Amino acid sequence: MCANIIVTEWYPLDKLAELLKLNQKIALKPPKVLKRVGNSPYGTTTECGCKNVAIYEVEDAKLADGIKEAVSRRSGYIGVAGYRFQVEVAYPIAEAMALMQLTPK
Repeated sequence: MCANIIVTEWYPLDKLAELLKLNQKIALKPPKVLKRVGNSPYGTTTECGCKNVAIYEVEDAKLADGIKEAVSRRSGYIGVAGYRFQVEVAYPIAEAMALMQLTPK
């Protein structure tokens, strides 16, 4: 089974240039255990600025490493005023139900 790691980032619009400059250094290192899903990251604007959502797939056996990698990749942005991020783990519903030993009705 595989889990999805969902990383959501928020930052003020006026910090976009600073984040893009930092991203040039961070993006040079390809992920080791994370595999990007689809065309993510997806971006939008909110009343607080910008919001990006990146979705990754990771093997269950490497879930802890995947979370560490997702957090580590975002830690380079932490000094940017107003930047924040959240990391979540999600499973396809059938796999989540199997993990909880539930069966769909």
